[in-house]
Amino acid sequence: MAERILGIGITTVDLISEVAELPRPDEHQYMLGFERQVGGLVGNAVAAAARLGAKTAWIGKVGDDDNGRFVIDEMKREGVDVSRVIAAPGESTPFSIILSDRKTGGRSIVCNPGCSESLGEQIPDDALAGFDALHIDGYFADAALPAVRRARKLGLKISIDPSPRFTTLLDFIENIDIFIVGRAAAEALTGETDPEVSAGRLAALGPEIAGVTLGSEGCVCVAKGELVRTPAFKVKAVDTTAAGDTFHGAFLVGCLKGWPLEKTMLFASAASAVKCTVPGGRKGMPRFDAVVRFLAERGVEI
Repeated sequence: MAERILGIGITTVDLISEVAELPRPDEHQYMLGFERQVGGLVGNAVAAAARLGAKTAWIGKVGDDDNGRFVIDEMKREGVDVSRVIAAPGESTPFSIILSDRKTGGRSIVCNPGCSESLGEQIPDDALAGFDALHIDGYFADAALPAVRRARKLGLKISIDPSPRFTTLLDFIENIDIFIVGRAAAEALTGETDPEVSAGRLAALGPEIAGVTLGSEGCVCVAKGELVRTPAFKVKAVDTTAAGDTFHGAFLVGCLKGWPLEKTMLFASAASAVKCTVPGGRKGMPRFDAVVRFLAERGVEI
């Protein structure tokens, strides 16, 4: 049976402009390419999981505008259930302006959060029923945080990719089962520059699995006192947009399959690496078979 993942959080419209390299102040450049795609921390993670074979749903809010309709249509196209998404009249759909650096594969992001502050209503228990995991990012906290507490009682795994706006995160971490953040967030939360120490300190706060993603240096996770470090797969990265979101979606799929931690980390790292070989964010998210093939070519069997 397919893994069942519910996401509550932000989904955005991403306006992605590819440039030769990120411009300096007051510098003028021409675009090498431009695309409008759907993105966002939770939106991308559940879309990535759907491409990997999971049954997924997303609860959030968009504006009743062209961007909002675009988001809903694209999420449906990915096979994500959007039946409980709110399209709010007169409100603005969250959107991001992204500059993608062809030279380095890196990117700079400016986000307009739009109507992502408050969902404005509680999420009923029947919306949580039938799922194995809940993935949040801290947006729509008025509805997401009470839903987490109820989801725990229902036995769902709770995963988070925290946004910088989630200011009460450490007060809430004991409710999280899977807590994986980037290096900068880990340092800000723990005051530690060593990611292995950071992961251990985060795990000590309560999560079943705590980890730190390190880009081209791989990932480190701590679970039940065991530290596992896996390297990143070397690829020609052309765009890292949504790489972290892809990692989160794939990591959840691996956890729900009951795989060992190292296998789950390798699978998530491979999915993220494949994504980075394609320009744009969601456009490069791989299917399950593509990840398995990528790993097999590198001597890793899933």
